[in-house]
Amino acid sequence: LQQKIAKKRAIKQGAMQKLLKPKDDWEFISFDEAFSFLSTASYSRAQSYESGEISYVHYGDIHTKLEYFLDFKKDELNFINKEQVKNYSLLKEGDLIMADASEDYSGIGKSVEVRNLGSHKAIAGLHTFLLREKKDIFCKGFKSYIVSSNYVKSQLDKLATGLKVYGVSKANLKTILIPLPPTKQEQIQIATILSDMDTEIEALEKKLAKYQQLKQGLMQNLLTGKIRLV
Repeated sequence: LQQKIAKKRAIKQGAMQKLLKPKDDWEFISFDEAFSFLSTASYSRAQSYESGEISYVHYGDIHTKLEYFLDFKKDELNFINKEQVKNYSLLKEGDLIMADASEDYSGIGKSVEVRNLGSHKAIAGLHTFLLREKKDIFCKGFKSYIVSSNYVKSQLDKLATGLKVYGVSKANLKTILIPLPPTKQEQIQIATILSDMDTEIEALEKKLAKYQQLKQGLMQNLLTGKIRLV
């Protein structure tokens, strides 16, 4: 299963870069033209809680738990108190949350798109940019993939600064160009292909986790003598 997952990931990565490589008829739009930059909080992980009413997206969640999407139907986050919300912008469906700091180049500009928000309330937190479309530019599920493309990532890497921790400033991010297919239908087709591949990989990872948990339980039973082999 591990080998199969690695192979599927490699295939998906190749497909992603081929599909998202700018074509002759594609246009380009800057982050400043595409998005409004909304207010985010700066609470540390220690200032959040395991239960509550308002979810809190820490940049560590983006780096360690999330990939392309923050799905409120399945992803778990910490919470903050109502008193901590202040004037910070609540998330909306389709918002893009970008981590503005990373300990390595691979994590620079890593972003997730908000989906299945429903009635949940949440804010973006420490070391994140909260980006909301100024007008109807992207189809649902496309923006998280396109901002992860080689074209965008190479610009982010060039503008990143820092020694032990790398970051991109808001001023620099606003100048970065995003390639854009000429029609929404092409965006939908690309997003659907990549999403289907992600779903297949996720199913394999869940199966692997189940087998790992089963093995761990068997090990404990066998090595403690609860189960004896005769």
